[in-house]
Amino acid sequence: MLDDRLQRVRLRAYLVWEREGRPEGRELEHWLSAEREVADEEDAAGLRAGRDYDDALKRFEKTADVEKAANAAREALNGPERDTLEKAQETARRRGKGEDAGGKR
Repeated sequence: MLDDRLQRVRLRAYLVWEREGRPEGRELEHWLSAEREVADEEDAAGLRAGRDYDDALKRFEKTADVEKAANAAREALNGPERDTLEKAQETARRRGKGEDAGGKR
């Protein structure tokens, strides 16, 4: 991630240098300007992503039957699938710890 950001700042500094007519001796100024521009873009992208998420959540709340989905999940956990779900959860937990299905590492 850092390498990607560094590459974006490096390219932006070059573009700033080009935009300003390729002046000599202002490398640091161009670099700092590029860092600010890249940071501003990252901030804007984060805000945009947050707004998109909020909008999607609002649409979901309006169109989805959350209560129905929660009841279906509750029924599955308390129904005949319970043993299968618990076994799958335990298997996943063991694999996450690097154990085989029998609990051995």
